[in-house]
Amino acid sequence: MNDSNSVPILYFPVKSSPLQMEAGFHPLGKDLGAGRLDHKCFLQDEQFKQYIDNKIKAEPFGHWVTWQSENRDDCKSHAQLHKLAIKRLVDLQEQDLSLPSPPSFNQWEVLAKQDEIAQDKIRLRALTNQLYRELSGRVQEDICVLMQHPHSSLIMGHICTPSFWNPSQVKNASFWSIHKPVPGFPRDERVASRLAEHITQKGPLVRFVWTLTADAKLDQHPRHPRTSWLDHQELCYRVERQITIPLQGIGALFLIRTYVHPLHSLSTDHRLILRQAIEAMPNEIAKYKGLNMLKSSPHLLNLIEGQEV
Repeated sequence: MNDSNSVPILYFPVKSSPLQMEAGFHPLGKDLGAGRLDHKCFLQDEQFKQYIDNKIKAEPFGHWVTWQSENRDDCKSHAQLHKLAIKRLVDLQEQDLSLPSPPSFNQWEVLAKQDEIAQDKIRLRALTNQLYRELSGRVQEDICVLMQHPHSSLIMGHICTPSFWNPSQVKNASFWSIHKPVPGFPRDERVASRLAEHITQKGPLVRFVWTLTADAKLDQHPRHPRTSWLDHQELCYRVERQITIPLQGIGALFLIRTYVHPLHSLSTDHRLILRQAIEAMPNEIAKYKGLNMLKSSPHLLNLIEGQEV
């Protein structure tokens, strides 16, 4: 594959000022730490096998979820959006990673043009699910599809590196209901709807979400007991590169690439900023992120900087 980077990129959007939960979107292509690679939606590095192995292990536990509308009025919209999403994923993976289209794609294209017959619709649905699985299983990013019209809902997800949440619980959930628990997210559903509308019309866009963890597991599904800060195995900096790609105004692709960096691999300056960010973090956000114990413990805060006490 062409143009892949050898080592994982360190994206560091952390500030020492109090964290505010905000959209924080940038146009894809702006240099945010990776130079020309920041033009790409899909990235690949030396940890590729680790991510693919994680996806294989995670799938039996319900991480791979594709949803189809049971409402007849929505079926046509769902089918149209799935067609747009599949074609865009194939194009992007070829463009960014020089990956050829999967073997089943040609057959899918034929059926996608003639799905008026009931039997063809059933075959097309099965092939669509198969293609999502194939396209998701050969990249390091997690992949979702968000529908905006006729109503906001998450209609597909292949999510194998969740950060302490259960992907199956957001089945067909709206953009607003998915983000409602996030501190600082608009309490007005109309404001959230405008943001969802924005990502289906503008972009591609990129944003980052970061936290600290007490172990290096990629898959932080709630089925795994969360490692206590007091029993930490390895303090890690975890950051998600999230990309939204509009699909003709009716929906959007949502890509999530999770990076996990052991704190000892970060510079002294980065570790100092992380400590300052945790200390300044509002209590509501620290609790939401599971960082309240870390925030209140001088010993653990010292460990962030590499100081033993």
